[in-house]
Amino acid sequence: MKKELKALGLTDKEIEIYLAGLKSGPLSVQNLAQIAEVKRTTVYDVLERLKRLKLVNQTIKGKKRFYEMASPSRFLTFVQQEKEDIFAKEEGIMKIISNLEAMSKKTEFATDVTIYEGWEGIEEVMLMFAKMEAPFFSLYSSHYLSFLDKKMLQKIEATVLKINKARLPLKNKLYVITDHSDISRDIHLFNSAIREIRYFPKNMKLPAMIDVCEDKVALSSLREEGRYGSVVIQNTLIAETVRFMINTIWQSLDGEDLSDLF
Repeated sequence: MKKELKALGLTDKEIEIYLAGLKSGPLSVQNLAQIAEVKRTTVYDVLERLKRLKLVNQTIKGKKRFYEMASPSRFLTFVQQEKEDIFAKEEGIMKIISNLEAMSKKTEFATDVTIYEGWEGIEEVMLMFAKMEAPFFSLYSSHYLSFLDKKMLQKIEATVLKINKARLPLKNKLYVITDHSDISRDIHLFNSAIREIRYFPKNMKLPAMIDVCEDKVALSSLREEGRYGSVVIQNTLIAETVRFMINTIWQSLDGEDLSDLF
C-alpha cells in the first residue's frame, strides 16, 4: 500500500502521518507525532502539505487544534487531476507542434544561404549538384583557371572525375555555357550523352561560376588563391530566375529552348 501511495506523489513522512491519523481519528499534532514516531516540527510541515492536497481536515475544540485525515476516496481526485493535467499538456504540445510545423513549411519565398570555404567547399557543392536528378546548368569562364598552378589544376581535374562518376548513373544532363578554350574543352571531355556545351563570344569573361540545379543556386569564386569558396542559395524563385537567364543566353548562342527542362 505504501508503494502505491508513494506512486501518487506522497513522501514517506506524509504516508506515515496520513496512515497514523486515518487509523486513530482526530488527533493533535503532539499525538500524531507520537503515533507516527515523527518529530513534532516535521508533523507541522507535513500537515501543511496534506492540507494543500486536501488529505486532512482541521477542527478546533476550545484552544486545541485537531487533525482528521480525509477519506481514502480523495485519492481518486489525484488520478482525475493527473488526467486533466496530461490532457492540458497534450493540448499544449499539439498547439506547439502545429505552430512549429507552420513555421517550418518552406514557401517559394523561403531562403537558406550556406557558405562553403576553400576548394574543398567548392568540390562539396559540385558533388552535391552532381548527385541531384534534375538537369544541372552551369555558367562560367575558364580564363581565371589559366592563372592556377599545376597542383590546383590537378585538384580540379580530380574533382571533375568525381563529378562525372557521380552523374553518369543518374544521367542528369549538364548544360554548360563557357568560353572556348583548351581548359574548358579538357574539363568537359566526357560522355556527350549527359552534357551539352555552348560557348561565349570571344573575349567574354565572367568573374565567377554560376551553377543551378533544382532549387539551389551556387556562386563560386576561383579568382584568388586563399579565397576560393561557394555561396549556395536555396530559394525556388531565385533558382527559376537564374535558369531563365541561362536559358536566354543559351538560345542567343544558337541553342534550343531549355525551358521545358524546368
